[in-house]
Amino acid sequence: METTCVIQKTQKKQKLSEKEDISGNIKGLGSLPEEVLRHILSFLPTKDAVRTSVLSKSLPVLEELKLDDCSWGDLKFVTISAPKLNSLSIFKMGVQDGDIQRSGDLCLVMIVGDSLKEFYYKGLMFAEYCLYNSFRVEKAEIVTKSKYDRPTNIGRFLWNLLIGLSSVELLRLSSDMVKVLSDSPEFLPHMPMFNNLIDLIIVDYRVDLDCTVLLKILQKSPCLQTLNFSEGISLSLNRKEDDMILDPVPLCFLSHLKCINIGSYFGHEKELLAVKILLKNAVVLDKINITCPASYDKNFDRQVKVLTQLLELPRRSQNCKIRALTV
Repeated sequence: METTCVIQKTQKKQKLSEKEDISGNIKGLGSLPEEVLRHILSFLPTKDAVRTSVLSKSLPVLEELKLDDCSWGDLKFVTISAPKLNSLSIFKMGVQDGDIQRSGDLCLVMIVGDSLKEFYYKGLMFAEYCLYNSFRVEKAEIVTKSKYDRPTNIGRFLWNLLIGLSSVELLRLSSDMVKVLSDSPEFLPHMPMFNNLIDLIIVDYRVDLDCTVLLKILQKSPCLQTLNFSEGISLSLNRKEDDMILDPVPLCFLSHLKCINIGSYFGHEKELLAVKILLKNAVVLDKINITCPASYDKNFDRQVKVLTQLLELPRRSQNCKIRALTV
């Protein structure tokens, strides 16, 4: 009802303005003030907003676009293009009746990012998102979830997204995304170079240091300065040898990597070995910050043991400081 009322009021104003237009030109919705267009769009479902011509008129001025819990329904192709758009956020964390899970029927969403600087996606990837002309993107986040069955093509979808984000300076990835990419090794040789990447953040769950996708990203990020494992790090291999891990050693470990942050550290054997490998190969590292669970505050003996283990690890960088915290 609200949408209808808004459009009816707008149409009345439009008719009045048409009568007063001495030039005789007929005005459409596209000639309305930007504030009115945005107000109309705010009442429309994503699918209807995409289909209406009002959206195309509102895009010479749109700088930020957020699509929350969007569903493309039965659409097969969508283009998001705005000359001044610098921030795009797409959130799709639940499953709706309109979602099509058959891999051959998914919607292709083409994002033309001539001026795009920030791209954020959180969702289940029930559509294929392609970034075109996105060489200006500086910050990006791709967080996927494994709660539901997803299309078989999701690995290719994620690889294509990474290719479109090769210019980023800050990249935030979910560990689930890294896992999905690991299940599609055929795309590994096509990993793009991240020559501008300074800050890499892995979120959601603990990630394995010997994950082939993680290693490939590190090897393709020669200027990386900060590496963040928000929910911790470990190893998937049942062995104590570490000679083949980080081989070849990423160039950033030899020249640029200054800071490593590790969260949710419990001091288990595989966690300790992962930290040992990082310290062994990070030549110019200044500091490594390790955060332990809050429960350690009540266990002084445990704190001492964990800190002692960490301080005894050999460090390739003579300037590296190890800092253990609790939260």
